[in-house]
Amino acid sequence: MNRIDTTINSDSSSVEGNPYLGYIKQQVEVSRIEKKLEKSQMLPDLSIGYYSQTIIGTQDVNGTPRNFGNGDRFSGLQAGISIPIWFAPYTARAKAAAISENIARTNAEYFTSSINGNYQSLLEEYNKYSSSVDYYQNQAVTEADIIIDQATKGYKAGALDYLDYVLT
Repeated sequence: MNRIDTTINSDSSSVEGNPYLGYIKQQVEVSRIEKKLEKSQMLPDLSIGYYSQTIIGTQDVNGTPRNFGNGDRFSGLQAGISIPIWFAPYTARAKAAAISENIARTNAEYFTSSINGNYQSLLEEYNKYSSSVDYYQNQAVTEADIIIDQATKGYKAGALDYLDYVLT
C-alpha cells in the first residue's frame, strides 16, 4: 500500500492565511479608526457653502414690482465654524473607543496565540502518527513478512501444527 506524500509547513504563514484571523485583524483596524473618529469630533468644524438660485416671475422689491427671468441669479457665500463647548461627552466616547480598540487588540492577540498553539499541537500529533506509520511500513511489515514466511516453512516442514501456525 502506498502512502500519500503530504508536506506540511511548520512556519507561521499557514496560520497567517487563516480567514478568521484576517477578520479579527480587520476588526482591530476598524476600532482604531473609530477611535480616531471619536477624537476628531472634539476638533472645531469648519464649513463653507455657496448657493445660487433663480426666482422667476414678478417680485416686490422695496415696494416696486420687478419682473425676474432666467438670467437673474441670486448667489451667496456662507462660512462658519463650530466649536464644541462641552467636551465631556466627546472625551467619554473617545475613551470608550480606546477601550474598544484595546479589547479588539487583546482578542486578536488571544486568537492568534490560540490558533498558533492549536496548529503546533496538530503538527506534533501529525508528526507522531507519521513516524508510527513510517515504523510500520519500513520495519514492522517486513518483520511480519519474515515471521509469516518462517511459520509457513515450519508448517510445511511439519515442525508446527495448524494451531501453532495460525497463532504465529
